Amino acid sequence: MSKISRPLIIAGISLSFFSALALLVNVSGIPVIDEYVMSVFPRLNRPQFYQIALFASKFGAFKTILMLSLPLVAWLVVKQPKNAQSFLLSFAISPLSSVLKRVFLRQRPEEWLVGFKTVVSNSASFPSGHTLISVSVYGFMIILLWRSRLHKAIRIIGTTVLGLIIFSVAVSRVYLGVHYPTDVIGSFLFSIGWLAIILGLEQHVNAKTSASVLGIADSQTT
Repeated sequence: MSKISRPLIIAGISLSFFSALALLVNVSGIPVIDEYVMSVFPRLNRPQFYQIALFASKFGAFKTILMLSLPLVAWLVVKQPKNAQSFLLSFAISPLSSVLKRVFLRQRPEEWLVGFKTVVSNSASFPSGHTLISVSVYGFMIILLWRSRLHKAIRIIGTTVLGLIIFSVAVSRVYLGVHYPTDVIGSFLFSIGWLAIILGLEQHVNAKTSASVLGIADSQTT
């Protein structure tokens, strides 16, 4: 199996599951998993939990992620231009989120199902934009961590922290009643597929660059 094919296979599998879930949501309306989870969360509704969820949700907002990422972007542009290009591609999932929402046009969870008045939002529910960009950007940060020469313990700690942020954002969106669980699951699937596409593009560019260098070297020796 060639190196370039592995990320693309992962992307194909992930996006296929996303498409299947999107079809299920469109056909069944509110799947059983959504009804069950949304019926449990109101029992856990506490003012302090709600505030924690609001705080966690902010880490999935585009502006927050952009602000947190600016120092890293600046460093990558100077030190690792190739990684900078790929990292910036992870942000491209944000406009894709708007396109997907307009395609599926799933309504947000209603108050009767959630059990309390939710945050008002005019955009569609599927997929979760906060979760999409969190998995994509924070996920690529994890990739960058494991590409670095940092001590393994630091990489493990960083991965754990970023993973907890992603998980917290996803759970908070459901707890706040603005998304169904399937919105969040679909976001995970699509973002993993998007990250795999970015890695596939990287490998393709690197392979072409290596081939060009080898071609120049061969021409100089003949």
